[in-house]
Amino acid sequence: MIIEVNRRHLLPDVRPDAIELMQCTKPCPSTPPHAAARWQQVRSRMGQLTRGIKRCRLRNISGESEHVTCRPSMLHKDFWLEALDKQHRYGFHLRAFHKAWKLEMAERENETGTSEDASFFHWLDHGNGKNVDLPECSQQQLRTTQVEYCNAEQRKSYELKFVSNEEDDIGRVQYAASACVVNTDELSKWIFVIDLSGRMYLGRKRKGRFHHSSFVSGAPILAAGKVIIKNGIIIAVEPHSGHFKPRLENLLALCSILANHGVDVDNIAFIKPKKWTCAWPFPPQPDLELEDFAASDTDYSADKSDSEELQTLQLEQ
Repeated sequence: MIIEVNRRHLLPDVRPDAIELMQCTKPCPSTPPHAAARWQQVRSRMGQLTRGIKRCRLRNISGESEHVTCRPSMLHKDFWLEALDKQHRYGFHLRAFHKAWKLEMAERENETGTSEDASFFHWLDHGNGKNVDLPECSQQQLRTTQVEYCNAEQRKSYELKFVSNEEDDIGRVQYAASACVVNTDELSKWIFVIDLSGRMYLGRKRKGRFHHSSFVSGAPILAAGKVIIKNGIIIAVEPHSGHFKPRLENLLALCSILANHGVDVDNIAFIKPKKWTCAWPFPPQPDLELEDFAASDTDYSADKSDSEELQTLQLEQ
């Protein structure tokens, strides 16, 4: 199966999420100068959530079969707070405090004057919010659970490259930095993303610490999901990501990219996410789920960074 992805059609129009994202960063006309400066910082950080979308139109991935258009997947709005937070505290915790902040602001809406607590993050770190403990999340949990967001240098530890064995001409994946063949173990759930340049990144999911958004710092992606790889050969893929909510078109883009790198897509077991209702163009896998042979959200090595885990795995190989 070879599917063409035309990057000129990746974003034919502006997604509603992007419009809402920009509207969220517009200060009101009466905003005082110091608050306006904070808004500008927020707008700057918002830019990372749409970074590269226009640029990705300029290149094509050519194939031979049907023509498929694919829009990048933006970070779901449930995790915008996590991406915008300088400390990248866990999104579910931030959302709980955000609800508490909105309730407090609603109770104070008739008060006169301008309050610095009108900024959620100011309220959380310097205002009334710093003393709030919620049933679903304590201040201790909020402060200590932070998600890793990789910079360009850190990202290299997770980047993969595709190589072909001269003996069998099978496309395999290696770590780009070390050239070690990839083997995902059964102790963890392994997640991947493909960025807008077509680069693939792989790492262990650690709940509250390392997610799909970690690889690209919340920037848009072409594809994401869970994967099992043995001896460099991709065995199974489930295109599920709570952070990016990929669609079927993103999965087809993944197939095109893999095929163009020499991977035999027909030998990969594609697992339909439980919540997907679209027609499924792949052979059914009724008895196969990634959780059957990969632990779910394992955090057995929370004392290590994911980069350290990769280095350990590479030394063992």
